[in-house]
Amino acid sequence: MSSAFTACCIQFTSARDYEPNIRVVSDLVRRARDGGADFVLTPENTGLTEPIGKLRREKARDEANHPGSPPCARLRGRPGFGC
Repeated sequence: MSSAFTACCIQFTSARDYEPNIRVVSDLVRRARDGGADFVLTPENTGLTEPIGKLRREKARDEANHPGSPPCARLRGRPGFGC
């Protein structure tokens, strides 16, 4: 029999720009991790929610250039934790 596994699902309303979303999600992920979560899931639109198609395409970034990638990597912090 395996040991317990704790997952955390984060729910929040994303803004139209990356910075406020990264700040809020970073805090929520950190709190979940520090509270004992082994794995944290965030919504599919964690980075931004831009309703205007042209602006959404202009703001979109690939994974290598996504402003949320470095903060997420730093938040992993402890062995066995994933987000």
